[in-house]
Amino acid sequence: MNIYSSDFILSGYEISGVYYMLQVDKHAESIYLSYKEGRDAAKAQKHYFTRNASMLSSWMQVLDYGALDEAKTDVALQKLSETLDILSVKLSKDSEKLALHLEKQSGDQIPEMVKSVLGILKEVFELRPALSCLYTHYYPVLKDLMDYHMGTLTTEDIALPLSIQLFSIQSEVDSLKEDYDRAREYCQAVFLTTNAPGSDLSPEIIAAIYHNYCMESGRNDFSVDYGERMSVSLIPVNNIPWESYLDKHKNMFHSSGEKKETHNISDFTHFLHIGIDHMLGSESVIRICKLCGGYFRIRYTSSQEYCTRLYGDTKAACNEYASRKSYKEKLFQHPIHQEFTKSYNKLYGRIRRGKLPADTPLMDQLKRLHDDYYERYENTHQKEREAVWKEYIEKNKELLE
Repeated sequence: MNIYSSDFILSGYEISGVYYMLQVDKHAESIYLSYKEGRDAAKAQKHYFTRNASMLSSWMQVLDYGALDEAKTDVALQKLSETLDILSVKLSKDSEKLALHLEKQSGDQIPEMVKSVLGILKEVFELRPALSCLYTHYYPVLKDLMDYHMGTLTTEDIALPLSIQLFSIQSEVDSLKEDYDRAREYCQAVFLTTNAPGSDLSPEIIAAIYHNYCMESGRNDFSVDYGERMSVSLIPVNNIPWESYLDKHKNMFHSSGEKKETHNISDFTHFLHIGIDHMLGSESVIRICKLCGGYFRIRYTSSQEYCTRLYGDTKAACNEYASRKSYKEKLFQHPIHQEFTKSYNKLYGRIRRGKLPADTPLMDQLKRLHDDYYERYENTHQKEREAVWKEYIEKNKELLE
C-alpha cells in the first residue's frame, strides 16, 4: 500500500504509530509505520522508511553526522515548512476562520492540497527517514480534509478538531530546528569532546559532567529535559569554557541506566533522545575521519582513526586506504628497501640499454634477496640492524657485478 496516496488516506486504516527498532544482536535498525484495517490485528501491516540499516545510521544522519552527502537536514526542515503554507496553518488558531476558509475551497482544491503535502512528506522522509515520526501528526489532518471533501464530515464537524491538529503540526515543525540545534550542541560536547583514540573517559561520565555544567550555567541539559523546549547557548561557568570544566571535573562523576530496543517515536525530540541514550549505553563516541573528514561512531576505547566509507573514487574504505598508504610510506623509508630501489633501478637501466636480457634471473634474485633481508632486519635487535643492512649491501653488489 502506498502511504503517500489519497487512496490510503481514504481507506480507513488505523495508524498505530511510527516505530524505531534497534536490533542490537544484528547491529541494525529499522524505522517503520504500523497500520491495520479497523480493529483486525491479523491484518496489521508495515511500511518501512528504512530497513536493516546500520545501527544508529538514521540518528547520525539526521544530526548531519552521517555519510558525506549534499542532502542536509536543514533542507528537509525547510521543505516541511512548505506544508504549513499549503495547509493554511496560519488560520488554525481560529476555528471559525478555518471553517470559512474550507467552505471557499471548491472542486479538487482539497485533494490537490492533500496530494501536494503527501508529495513533500515522501521527499522529506526519503531524504531523512528519522523525520517520518511526523507522519502520525499529518495523517489525521489529511484524513479529515479528505473526509470533508467527500462529504463524510461537515464544516461544523471538522473546524475545531482540525484547528487543534494543525496547530499541533505547526508546533512540531517549528520545534524541529531548535531540537536539532540543541541535540547537535549536546553531542558535540559529550561525544566529540574526547576525540583522542583510546580515551579512558567514557561518554557516560562526560554526560554526567556536562549535566552538572549545565546546572551551574543555569541552562537545560538536552539529554535529561525531554519535553522542555528552551533555546540556549553555551555559557561558560564563571568564565570557564566547557573543555576546561571537563578536564577539572573528569574524576568526580558517573551515571548509568537501562536502554530499550524498540520505541514508538511520537516526535522528533524523542527520536533524538533514543540515539543519545544508546550512544551512552554502548559507550560510543563520534570521531572525525582523518582521511575524508566524515564523522563515524566508535567505542571510546578504540584507537580507530579512519572510517569505513569508500574513499573518493577508490574501491577501498578509508581505513584500508590509510593502512596501505601508511605501509607504503613506511616501506619506502626502510633502509633495506631504499637500497633495493637503487639496485633495482641500476639493473633495470642495464636491461633498457640492452646489456642484459629482459628475462634475466637477476631480477628475481634481487627481489628474493630484498625479502629475505627485509624480514631479517625487522626481526633483529635495534643495535644490531646496521650489520644486517651492511651485509645486504654487500650481497647486492655481488649480484650486480
